[in-house]
Amino acid sequence: MQLLTRLRARAAAVCAAALIAAAAAIAAPEPAFAVGGSATDWMNQGKFGVGMHYLAEGCPPGCSTGSYVTGEWPSAADWNNRVNSFDVPGLVQQLQSVGAKWFQISVGQISGYWASPNSVYEGLVPPTPEHPSRLAQRELIRDIGLALQGTGIKLMVYVPATAPRYDSYATVGLGGDPKGTDGEGGTYKPEFQANWVDVVSHWSQQWGNLVSGWWIDGGWLGHTTYFDNMISAARTGNAQSVVALNPGLNKWGPNSPNADFTAGEIDSDEWPQTTARFDTSLGTKAQKTYFAVAQTYWGNPPDAPMATSGDLMAWRTLGVTNAGGAITWDVGYDRANGHISASAMASLRAVGEAVGNIPAAGIRSEESASTITYSGSWGTSSGSQYSGGAARVSSSPGGSATFRFTGPSVKWIGARSEASGKADVSVDGQFVATVDLASSPATGNDVVFSRQGLAQGSHTITVTPQSAAEVTIDGFEVGTSDVDDSNPLVTYTGSFGSYNPGGCFDNTCHNANASGSTATYRFNGSRISWHGITGPDQGVATVSIDGGPPTTVNLAAPTRSVNVPVYTSPELPLDSRRGEHTIKITTQNAGWVTVDRFVTTPLLGSIVDDAQSGITYTGSFSGYNPGGCYAGTCHNSNSAGSTATVSFTGKGVTWYGIKGSDQGQADVYIDGALDATVNLTAPSRTVLTPVYTKTGLPPGDHTFKVVTRSGAWVTLDALQVT
Repeated sequence: MQLLTRLRARAAAVCAAALIAAAAAIAAPEPAFAVGGSATDWMNQGKFGVGMHYLAEGCPPGCSTGSYVTGEWPSAADWNNRVNSFDVPGLVQQLQSVGAKWFQISVGQISGYWASPNSVYEGLVPPTPEHPSRLAQRELIRDIGLALQGTGIKLMVYVPATAPRYDSYATVGLGGDPKGTDGEGGTYKPEFQANWVDVVSHWSQQWGNLVSGWWIDGGWLGHTTYFDNMISAARTGNAQSVVALNPGLNKWGPNSPNADFTAGEIDSDEWPQTTARFDTSLGTKAQKTYFAVAQTYWGNPPDAPMATSGDLMAWRTLGVTNAGGAITWDVGYDRANGHISASAMASLRAVGEAVGNIPAAGIRSEESASTITYSGSWGTSSGSQYSGGAARVSSSPGGSATFRFTGPSVKWIGARSEASGKADVSVDGQFVATVDLASSPATGNDVVFSRQGLAQGSHTITVTPQSAAEVTIDGFEVGTSDVDDSNPLVTYTGSFGSYNPGGCFDNTCHNANASGSTATYRFNGSRISWHGITGPDQGVATVSIDGGPPTTVNLAAPTRSVNVPVYTSPELPLDSRRGEHTIKITTQNAGWVTVDRFVTTPLLGSIVDDAQSGITYTGSFSGYNPGGCYAGTCHNSNSAGSTATVSFTGKGVTWYGIKGSDQGQADVYIDGALDATVNLTAPSRTVLTPVYTKTGLPPGDHTFKVVTRSGAWVTLDALQVT
């Protein structure tokens, strides 16, 4: 009691002096917009990060676990042991594997436990036998910042602007009031505000350039001058760090003209519509950024249920990033080592693949592909920054680039720079987003737009420049189709049943341990991968494609791995089913066999069928169907001098026809010049077989022409353009 009395007396005596000193030392901050581009460009280009409510109490009031529910608070020794056991290298490895571009961690919150030492705080809240220091002895924030250097992942810190009201001793020492009328520990008191600004300033200086951003909670209380001072305090150690001030849950705009990005705290299914990169409502350019829960509630333990599926997390992320925004996903973690939970990791990988931060299975079409149609003024730019060394660039509105594809998702591969402008993107004729490409440093081979969840079949994506600034087409990428084990298109027999051991794609798997059980999936594509589990308890299965000979797959391994590719088919031939195939898995013993998902690769290039109007025939060429032709039709001729001619745009072409004892010879002309004489005679008959391939053509428009040489049959079934 005497110590508390002395603290109150000292606080009252220095109150006026502290306020004067704070006002003199910290002027109203300037927005941290860097010369040559906004200071938030790294958030715009990075797209998403991972957040962690690293709190001694478990998670904030309102969740279903932790000290607020149990009433049991950790001892100072327990807290130090937990911080000391935080596996920083392991966390960094996890962040890299999912493609996160920043990590946001709370230094503490309202309980008065902190993940970093602070001598200013210790002077205001001196430890006693009754109240040992709740400041961690380990400098965890600094350790994380040092470990992230050179990884391309930036560090952000979450700090409250309110008093640690669940620690009455600390609240009084800091100049607050545990019974304050604001319900926030007397945050309105000038002496608390001055002291807390000093504490945050000291942390900022302690961490320096290791910290690139700050997320300040409690900004809904209306203390304008105090919040401006907090923003300045956060920048003390790194003038270029970016800062957000949280106006409250599910409030999307900035509440200070000195904030660089919006806090965007979300725990609702009613997500805002993101239509532009910046919020300009306060006369400044605040990067639109959101902070969302991945696992039920903030700071949950690792076994907490996921708030949404990985697919929905990816979809919501793209709704933000396609318009230039950014998002931080808050995850559950293991108290023993600080690792992100396995279920969250699976969903974060889906996000990283969707935005293009980590590789995803897919087919890339370069800017010169025949499936891309340009209108208006598009020049060619060359450079090592581009995929394939070249890109098409428009610097005027009115034109467009349209890509035709078949697949469940598509990515526009482009470039960003200070000289870049905006472009509208439509999918299947429907407007999706305006993409703001003005950002630095300059990039190439950059996923600037991504769309998932498309129905099976053919689609188009159209990019339309909106200004005289640069818009770049480096290419497009068509994604594979991830089919989860629970999809009704996958059929099971025998003992296959659903279960979730943790880490499965979309949190579900199917497994069986009885010989003869089967899993069958019919798909469309040129290749398929089966993802499952390997480990000591896993068994043996065979895999058959289209009823062909079985391939034996041994899933036994010394250590356990979940959601890993255990079988990948060879490239599957083009056939009369237009790329439709069947995979069948059959268990062979009593060991476990697990199906997690299937990943299919779409057909490479565009297919020109013999019946399409773009092919010009002369002579005796006519349509017929001997059985087995692509799409059920072929054209053939048995008189010399008959021709089949088609124009295409690309770098190569493959002619599919028929070989057999009744087939003859034909000359092939590329761009009007004889390229080869093809002999179609063979002892046995094969239909829909590649009879001629040309690669290495310069990107652009070309012609393919077949001229029959004799009275034997010559058949054109399809052309595959690449």
